[in-house]
Amino acid sequence: MKVSIIVPVYNAALFIQRCLQSILFQEYEDWDCVVVDDGSTDDSWTRIQEICANDPRFVLLQQENRGVSTARNAGLALAKGDAVCFVDADDWCEPRMLARMVAAAEQNPGAGRIITQSKVHYQSGLVDLWLINPLGELPATSPHLFASSTCDVGHVTGSLYVVKNIPLELRFPKVRLFEDMIFNMGLIFAGVTSFVSHESVYHYTRRDGSLISSAPFSKADGISCRAALNYLKSLWSPPDDVFERCERFLANAINGRIRR
Repeated sequence: MKVSIIVPVYNAALFIQRCLQSILFQEYEDWDCVVVDDGSTDDSWTRIQEICANDPRFVLLQQENRGVSTARNAGLALAKGDAVCFVDADDWCEPRMLARMVAAAEQNPGAGRIITQSKVHYQSGLVDLWLINPLGELPATSPHLFASSTCDVGHVTGSLYVVKNIPLELRFPKVRLFEDMIFNMGLIFAGVTSFVSHESVYHYTRRDGSLISSAPFSKADGISCRAALNYLKSLWSPPDDVFERCERFLANAINGRIRR
């Protein structure tokens, strides 16, 4: 199974070496990685070129600043793998990450999404383990997908998406915030089964001043998010209770009541 890794980058010069080296050091070697520089104004692009120069598995793309959804979609358009995973530029991976994800996918051939556990690193130095429960297979109708503020509906990092088991084109909505959440809700609407692994293989950085932690959420943003969710509903006609659960979860996120 070949894995395509998508890394969107915006002004991450301080972190990008750690991120890309953690991909280079993967024990599982059948991967390609599309790195999309989304109009950085710091030294990110120079550092990306230096780090990736000697490994042909890296594909580098530079574009004007259009936001993380557009950057990830540009990466997806170039991805050639049987499965896809997403790594943010200020995060990093354990060397065993891809190996454990692929093993879980092979052991659970009907799953479209393999979810792993993540460690969250705060700027204060605090490290927290985000536990996703219960372990094992979760059908798209499972309420456990929405069970707590640390559930994984709101994140695409730390997961492997198996293309053959996902009946929709993998693309992110063009919204300013909560694009991960709406992306995953599209999979839920399409009936994609998830598998939750016990493996903790992804390191997520939560920084003060980042977009998700600092940006105000306007009425227009809320309208855009709801419109994107309703568009996915029109494509897949999910059961009423599933759509209502997603709609309520997104509304809580918009109101700032769910930690991402």
